[in-house]
Amino acid sequence: MDKWEEFLIGKQNEDLPETVELGIQKAFERLPRKKYKRRINGIVAAAVLFLSILVGSIFSPAMAATLQSIPIVGSLFEWIQVTDEGIKTSVKQGIAEEHGLELQIEGHKLFIEETMFDGSRLAISFVVEANNQKEVHKLMDRMIYKINDIRYQEWGRHLRVDIQEEQISDGFYAGVYMLKTQKPLPEEFNFSIKSDINKWISIPISLKGEHTVVDIQQERQNEEISILYKHITFYPSTIILSFEQKETVEHYMSLRDKQLTYNIFDENGDSVPIVLMDGEGGEYINKRLNMDYSFFIPTREKSYQKLTIVPTIISTVEGEYAQELETLDDLSYTIDLTQP
Repeated sequence: MDKWEEFLIGKQNEDLPETVELGIQKAFERLPRKKYKRRINGIVAAAVLFLSILVGSIFSPAMAATLQSIPIVGSLFEWIQVTDEGIKTSVKQGIAEEHGLELQIEGHKLFIEETMFDGSRLAISFVVEANNQKEVHKLMDRMIYKINDIRYQEWGRHLRVDIQEEQISDGFYAGVYMLKTQKPLPEEFNFSIKSDINKWISIPISLKGEHTVVDIQQERQNEEISILYKHITFYPSTIILSFEQKETVEHYMSLRDKQLTYNIFDENGDSVPIVLMDGEGGEYINKRLNMDYSFFIPTREKSYQKLTIVPTIISTVEGEYAQELETLDDLSYTIDLTQP
């Protein structure tokens, strides 16, 4: 049993919440649906465990001891709803590593359960003691960490961080903390987090899974913009689309309260989620602004057959939420993933 589960069970004598039935129902709904026969006993155990957390005062110490011997079903990455499909897909391939570490950030308990590193991004599943989502982000933002005893800033100008979380019980949130550095991480490294007592907690990270790079080298252009679709890289959790954008300064300046961005669609015309976007450049070469972009798309169990990248002009006027103004279809490009 993981430390965060033991900690919650240890709080058994607290008052009975009013939403016991709803909580149990939500627990059943959120459990992984795969691996049917092998998981049946685990699903029942997980539901009983969730019930024990909510109504712990009903159970005897003997019952609590029995529950502590039953592991919760599956991975925390799979269990929480906010995990993107790419991470869940990689977990099913055995990419995640379990850690079960406990530390404190500003007096709040933080449990580091698993990590997933496939070369595209580092994902960490966690449970944190917090009263609301704002407090979760505040605590996670206060984390100080190193990569092989080097502060993360030295791995490049950009550190991309994304946090997704959800409440799992009163005073506790579970979530996924994702990091992407501009400079590639080594295949093996120590990821260290500093706790309240000036102690560094070290987590060994190892690269798992293979990746494949496919060259595209296709250019689309008009008088103002040219886009070179360079290559696409396949990782267990992520598909990375890389391209180069060159834009005349006149066009860039004319946008004012507008912005050139990109939408991606699958073979059915459905919008594809983008979990991270990385960009660098800004140099003025041959009267054009040059930028390199990488878009991170989560993989899915049923592989994409096609991906269409559509440059789009959106509004950036305050109070408007990314209102789409114009699609630049002449600059779009479709990648057929069914072809070798």
